[in-house]
Amino acid sequence: QARNLAPVDDNETCDPYCKVVIGGKEGKTEILRDELNPTWNEQFNMAYELEDGPVRIQVMDANRILSNEPVGEIVIDVSQQCKQKNEECRAKKNLRTPMGGAS
Repeated sequence: QARNLAPVDDNETCDPYCKVVIGGKEGKTEILRDELNPTWNEQFNMAYELEDGPVRIQVMDANRILSNEPVGEIVIDVSQQCKQKNEECRAKKNLRTPMGGAS
């Protein structure tokens, strides 16, 4: 979920979706139209290797004609968490991290 996203469209709203990037792999959530406080409730299951680096979650505003615009981003260093726990790591990150103008 994200809260208090900046209105970037002409109608003072946003059409947000999240792009999840792990290494060279990418997943996207559905686009939620006209929403400044979106909740996706989606999960991505992607294999994670320590060499993949951080997990990047970008909130984007979908546009039909112009290119999509970035709204917010969070970078999670999963490798540090895996090293600390000293166990096999598979990233299963649901999109419940506040982004954008969230507190």
